[in-house]
Amino acid sequence: YILALFSDNLKPDQPLRGLITLDQSGYTVRVENNMLKVYPERRFIGKVTLTLQPGLRNSKGTRLEKQFQETVFFPSQKPQVRFAGKGMILPENKVLMIPVEAVNVHSVQVTDFKIYENNMGQFLQTNKLDGAEDLHRVGRYLWRKTIHLPSIDPDRWQRYNLDATELLQKAPRGIFRLELSINRKNSNYSCAKEENDIPAVEEEPFKNYDDLHVKESSQWDYYEEGYNSGGGNRDWHDREDPCKDAYYKHAAGIKDSRSFMASNIGLLAKSDQKGRLLVAASNLATSDPLAGVTVSVLNFQKQEVGSGVTDGGGFAEIALSGVPLFLEGRKGEDAGYLKLNAGSAIPVTHFDVGGDE
Repeated sequence: YILALFSDNLKPDQPLRGLITLDQSGYTVRVENNMLKVYPERRFIGKVTLTLQPGLRNSKGTRLEKQFQETVFFPSQKPQVRFAGKGMILPENKVLMIPVEAVNVHSVQVTDFKIYENNMGQFLQTNKLDGAEDLHRVGRYLWRKTIHLPSIDPDRWQRYNLDATELLQKAPRGIFRLELSINRKNSNYSCAKEENDIPAVEEEPFKNYDDLHVKESSQWDYYEEGYNSGGGNRDWHDREDPCKDAYYKHAAGIKDSRSFMASNIGLLAKSDQKGRLLVAASNLATSDPLAGVTVSVLNFQKQEVGSGVTDGGGFAEIALSGVPLFLEGRKGEDAGYLKLNAGSAIPVTHFDVGGDE
């Protein structure tokens, strides 16, 4: 909105129609003490001129003596992209959609990284299910695609759905981590013609690790890169300008990552001080208890320290022979995971735990 400040409070009950005008249509005006607020019905873009006509009165009855004008500039929203919501587990469905949000872009790059099912134990040694540490030890990049988005009104965040059905059918087990990214070619941001004529710098090709170390570049490679780009200082100074490649290299909001797992098995676990673990399994698609789930409890070295099968109520009580790190629940071709280390537990200080043991 537009805010105007006055030295004295404005008369609150005076008619404002005709006294306060904009060179744009669709707005409302509100007086709050010495503040005049103008709220647009839609987002303003570019220059907007506010005009205060003579006759506007303050609380003392004094009128504005001459016309006052001020021009305010509203910049366009910078191109951005992000995942919507917070969930990562996708229950079984004929069509699996992942919601994303974007503003002022017509397309987005989507990169898929796969964490393999037989590496889940190693992955959970250093991560929660949605973690992203040491991923190259347990997975590989699979592909990168450009996804075109339907045209919408500019300067408005819009939600889209990415269809992940085919992706999960080809790689149904383990975790896949999607990265959204944009470059200047994906942008709808209004730039000068000479800026649009400069070829955009695209994302670097992804690299999979085939060893503990990636091949190091020569120091001369860094020199040539800096020389050809015109120097790092200029690149950094352009980091807020969506018409420059530096924005898509340094700015926040041009990348987002989220891990996803296709599973119909929901898992909860509670432990007691006597080395027992109570596991509850449910069907995430229907919320019904899930019977016949084979539960394996593994320690940090991925060795089994307990196992059981859920009963008709979806429960299994498991005696543990060691300290658990995570549990794996399987039924048919479906699998679910739950990390069990102390750092993942809900603090009991949040609950009333008084009473008899």
